[in-house]
Amino acid sequence: MRYNPVERIGVNAIERIVIEELKWIFREQALVDVGIDALIEIIKEQNPSGKFIASQIKSGKGNFHEKEKSWTYYTSDIHYNYWLNTNLPVILIAYIPEESSAYWISIESQNFIRNKRQWRIDIPKKQKLNIHSQKRLLALVEDSPIEIVDQEWSIERIEELNEKVKNISKSARIVEELATIFRNMNDVNEAINGKYQALIAQGMSLKSPQTKIVTLELIQSFKSIVPEAERLIHEFSILFAIGIEALTELTIGCKEHKLEEVLEQILPTISAFPKASKTPINQIEGLRETVNKFSNNDQELKETATTLSEVLSLIIREFKVASDLTENIVKIIEGDNLSIQKMI
Repeated sequence: MRYNPVERIGVNAIERIVIEELKWIFREQALVDVGIDALIEIIKEQNPSGKFIASQIKSGKGNFHEKEKSWTYYTSDIHYNYWLNTNLPVILIAYIPEESSAYWISIESQNFIRNKRQWRIDIPKKQKLNIHSQKRLLALVEDSPIEIVDQEWSIERIEELNEKVKNISKSARIVEELATIFRNMNDVNEAINGKYQALIAQGMSLKSPQTKIVTLELIQSFKSIVPEAERLIHEFSILFAIGIEALTELTIGCKEHKLEEVLEQILPTISAFPKASKTPINQIEGLRETVNKFSNNDQELKETATTLSEVLSLIIREFKVASDLTENIVKIIEGDNLSIQKMI
């Protein structure tokens, strides 16, 4: 993963605000960063309360679309599901180095808007992260029954997390299912394209009745695939988010409690995901290029091709996010294993 000094500046700035202004504890998630950069622990009567707010910190104007009254942030389905399934209140923080200012919003479903197959959230410019936001932040933890307390890392908890981690394997099967659907679709499209070429060779125009029939076949081919593809990628994102959240907790817990052998057992299955998704990603990218070339004069074909291209872009984005997140955790686990081997 490439080092980004702007991100580091943002994390450091938020740590300063939390410690100096809010007078709370800032616990950076340095080991595994999937969708949470730090935990903020509330201090009550000068004592740690066991109440936490999880935070995702995005630093730099390049992460946002600036509006008059807000900073707009777009995110993947995986991160959306990850945040909403976290058992702690979560806030998204926008740090703008040019202003030395931080803005925040609570991660809640009602604060998101679905926009062209992406999730959008607007962070109000009036909602700065500082001493004056303390009351609103406290309200988040008061509504949350969850407390983090020191306790034994039980076998039951490990088994529970291992069961959830299996959702990554389930999501991998959806990757292959989608790849199969698109391979079959590509075969159909090649056959239809063959008809096109034959008609053109016969001197038929794009407006001829015969060509229009072939165009209609192509439109139906595109339309038939969109609903099922959207359903599957939605299911994929939910399953993967559940699995990666559990894997994150399992990795951190096993690291802290010196239980690397647990991670060694799941490593082969987890490490297979990035490799298994690489070929489908390349295939779907190729299909998207083909779909984008349909500049036929038929308006319905153009619109249908655009819709399909957007769905393909969504699938590619989700697969890449999943692959990158898994690969990062695999590197951490493998690094731990290498350290153990060197010690032995």
